[in-house]
Amino acid sequence: MSNQNMFDGKSIAELYANYRPRFSQEVADSIINFLRLNKSSFRLMVDVGCGSGQSTEMLAPYFNKVLALDISKHQIAEAKARNQHSHVEYVVGKAEEIPSNDRSVDLVLVGMAVTFFDLPKFFKCVQRVLRPGGCLIIFGHKSPSLRVKIGSVVVSEEHSEFATALLDAFLLSGKSSIRALHDEVYSKYSNTFRSIPSSVKSRDEVKQVCSDWNMDKMKGYIRSLDSGDVETLNFNGGLFDSRQGMQFSNFFEDQILAKTGVNSSKQVTFDLILEIFILRAVF
Repeated sequence: MSNQNMFDGKSIAELYANYRPRFSQEVADSIINFLRLNKSSFRLMVDVGCGSGQSTEMLAPYFNKVLALDISKHQIAEAKARNQHSHVEYVVGKAEEIPSNDRSVDLVLVGMAVTFFDLPKFFKCVQRVLRPGGCLIIFGHKSPSLRVKIGSVVVSEEHSEFATALLDAFLLSGKSSIRALHDEVYSKYSNTFRSIPSSVKSRDEVKQVCSDWNMDKMKGYIRSLDSGDVETLNFNGGLFDSRQGMQFSNFFEDQILAKTGVNSSKQVTFDLILEIFILRAVF
C-alpha cells in the first residue's frame, strides 16, 4: 500500500474516526487569533486531507462555509456520517486540485496529511484559491508522550518513559508503514516550512493533554496509526522478541501490564501529551 493510501479502507477509517484525539480549544484559538490578527475574513475555509473530520469540526463554527476534502472515499464517508454542521461539505478530492474558485478561500487548513502531498503543486493550488491576504495553516504533532496511571494515580516516571519509548520504537521500526511520516513530523515540518512560498510566515506550538484513556482506547489509537504485526524492536538498548503474528497494540498491552505488575488492563489509564506545532502563512 502506498503512503498516500495508508489510511484508506473502511476499517482504518473507522479506527481513525473513533480513536484519534480531538483537538483542544487552545489549538483552535491559536489558529483563529492568527486570522484575526491578520484581519482575515471567515467566509470560506477549505480543510485539505480532512480524514474523518477532526480538524474540520474544530474550526467549522467560525466560518460561514466549509469545504473539506480527502483522497479516501472511506474517510469522507465516515466524516459525512458524523457531520453535525449544515454548512460543511465533505468531498473526495486531491490536495493538488482543490475544487474552489480562484481567490475565493479565506483559510486553507492542512493537518498531517501534508506529508503525502506534491508540495509544489499543492502550494500553487493554494496561491490560486486564496483571497489576497488569505491564510494557510499547516499543523501536526509528534507521537505522544504517555503518562501511565493505575486508577487515577500517576505511577513512577520510569513507567511513563517506558510506555513512551515503546510506542516510539514501534513507529521507528522498519515494519511500520508510517516511519516516513514519523521522521517528517519529528523535525516539526522544518523543510515544509521553508518551502512555503510566502514571506509572511511563522510558527506556534500548543501542548495538549488528552486525559484518562483506558487501555482499549489506547489500543484503538495505536491501530489507527499502524495495524501491522510486531517485528523485533530495537528498544531500550536491546531487542524485543518479535512474537510473530501479534499486533503491536496487543504487544503494547502485555508489556505495560508486565511493567506495572497489575493483573487487569482495566486498572491502567493513560494521559496522552501532544506537542502540536502550527505553521502559519499569509498570501
